[in-house]
Amino acid sequence: MENRVGLYCWAGPGTIRVTNTKFFHPKIDEKSFLRSYDIDYLRKVKNIFGVTDMWVTYSWGYAKNVEKVDREFILSRLKNFRTVGIRTHAYIQGTNLVYEHFRDRDWFCVDDRGKRVSYSKGRKVVCVNNPGFRKYQKRKIREACQHAFDGIFLDNIQMGKLGIPGGEKHSSAFVGCCCRYCEEKFKDRYRQSIPKILKPRTVVREQYVQFRVDSISDFLQEMSDVVYTYKKDFGTNSYDPRFDTRYCFGADLEKVCSLQSYLLFENHSFPDGKKKGNAYIDQLIIEKGFRKPVFVVSYKKGIGFDQGYSQEDMNRLFSEEQQSLFFVCIKGSEYITRKVWHNLEVEKYKKPTLSNYPIIPLKKRRGRSILTYPGIDLLFRRYGGLLFDWYWNSRLARRVFSFLYKRIVVQ
Repeated sequence: MENRVGLYCWAGPGTIRVTNTKFFHPKIDEKSFLRSYDIDYLRKVKNIFGVTDMWVTYSWGYAKNVEKVDREFILSRLKNFRTVGIRTHAYIQGTNLVYEHFRDRDWFCVDDRGKRVSYSKGRKVVCVNNPGFRKYQKRKIREACQHAFDGIFLDNIQMGKLGIPGGEKHSSAFVGCCCRYCEEKFKDRYRQSIPKILKPRTVVREQYVQFRVDSISDFLQEMSDVVYTYKKDFGTNSYDPRFDTRYCFGADLEKVCSLQSYLLFENHSFPDGKKKGNAYIDQLIIEKGFRKPVFVVSYKKGIGFDQGYSQEDMNRLFSEEQQSLFFVCIKGSEYITRKVWHNLEVEKYKKPTLSNYPIIPLKKRRGRSILTYPGIDLLFRRYGGLLFDWYWNSRLARRVFSFLYKRIVVQ
């Protein structure tokens, strides 16, 4: 198998727009966002890091007329990638859309309380079982396939409301979607309504978990069929496989792998040579018998928390990869240094120096999520959606979470 190096790199006017949508008055280095597909920049990432594949911005989920300038931006630069010899994967937002631009459609997921499911500030989750949304997404994919991209990539594929990590055997909180299309499909299959309370260790819970998995698999089958008609690669973001992907996201990794040209995982396991690393991805590849390319994008803390990586960081990243079964995919965007958002500053780096850094095995998560204990689970079951909305739409909530996240979660 040929050696491949990925660069996960959002750029252009659409990325400036979505950053402004998601965050509160962010300071943005717009020049950094606009130069990442220029030929000089591409030559540097090719020469320094050996980049062979880039995931590039095509659609963030705004209305078509709003995204016209985004399409023009990337299409005017496609020749640069071909000149340098880098494959392009057109990034299309998967199962969420900018709500204000589609609020008259019935495409959006609803939870057990009839509320739409937030994805981030300004964006809400759409349902993979909605025929209108599926028709819309197929049309967008076909349009992208008309251009000289090497592949199509759908990001953030989830089936409705996410499950709680660690809650697969304990939480009774609702996950998924209760829209009329899901209700009809579930009732046709199981002759009962979707359970609003997912009591652990019950038959109906297991049926509903499988229903979500089948919904995602059917959606990906339909989307991949369109892409393969044009003889292009197809992939999605499979999130972090440390978690139970069936329960948390509605995805069965073996089925996902069978439908895609490669697997791509985003995680928070950037190798530090001490506690964190991606050895568990190797274990997964062996256990599942994956025979397709696997790319891994590792963050230190996450979007909006990571400063620009150092040369030593890059050395560790590539040193780990040379000892692994997966391919490294460099985080190319969404850095925030001195409170300014920017893309990868490639001119600051030299070719990575490779060493035999220790491979850090994954420490198994002990116990269960605090959110699954009875009293808190009841609170989360009733008010989890409201708390999530408050987080995305309140600057105060965001600051409180950021404080706790940086001092507790990522330690």
